[in-house]
Amino acid sequence: MTPDAHGIAVLFLTVLALFLFTRDKIPLESSSLAILIILVVGFEIVPYVKDGERALEAADFFAGFGNEALVAVDDDLHGVGHATAAGGKPGVG
Repeated sequence: MTPDAHGIAVLFLTVLALFLFTRDKIPLESSSLAILIILVVGFEIVPYVKDGERALEAADFFAGFGNEALVAVDDDLHGVGHATAAGGKPGVG
């Protein structure tokens, strides 16, 4: 089974993301935002249609950001990062 145009575009976008993430002069946040914008705008301009219906909406790309597990993991990682940056050990009072 060969990938369709959307699959190939997303693979190229993945390569672009990996390239941008390795650039020291480009902040990681800016690279992430750029990739997300390209993804959403690209799928709005050229919709992904399966069986005659639009299979993927722009809002679908944002659906997982409110997941409770993602928020909990992000919160834990921020806590560990701040403790490590302060010179302390994570979990030590």
